[in-house]
Amino acid sequence: MESERTIYLLLTRSTTIPSRLIHLATRADYTHVSLGLDGPAGPFYSFARKYPRLPFPGGFVIERPGSGYYALHPQTPCCLYMLSVPRLVYNRLRYIIQWFTTNRTLYHYNLLGLFGCLFSVGINRERHYFCSEFVAMVLQGCGAAEFEKKFSLVEPEDLANIRGAVLKYSGTVGDLAARQEERTGVCMCE
Repeated sequence: MESERTIYLLLTRSTTIPSRLIHLATRADYTHVSLGLDGPAGPFYSFARKYPRLPFPGGFVIERPGSGYYALHPQTPCCLYMLSVPRLVYNRLRYIIQWFTTNRTLYHYNLLGLFGCLFSVGINRERHYFCSEFVAMVLQGCGAAEFEKKFSLVEPEDLANIRGAVLKYSGTVGDLAARQEERTGVCMCE
């Protein structure tokens, strides 16, 4: 029997203007999602702002609860979900993430697609993603989940409802980082 591996989905809602607009339009508790392969401490992979203090440019990013934007805003509400996947699926995920990490300059933030999603109009753009579009595409592409709608219409909270996803933590990113640091003895602020 093939061994299982655990992946993580980190959902957050920041106080940025885009996050506030998304929350206003959707009333969703969480407006951003990222995917982690290496445990609750991260790193987590997504599409978002590239620089913590600037809303633009956006693109493929590597996030940690105790660094970057989250270090500046530790009171950001979050929840962390675990999802068990077969080792083969996990290895495919790792390969896809490595591809995006190596080729990050080829990819951009899909701002137009994000606004389309808010109005239930799927707008696909080559090499452009917003957070939930990216995570959904990666999860379905490797066989970890299936979605009934286009990736460009998947919202962060849709990802929390994936079959098999289990809530592991709910609170703030600052507390999540502190708990992981306390548990491992390693600072999550690299």
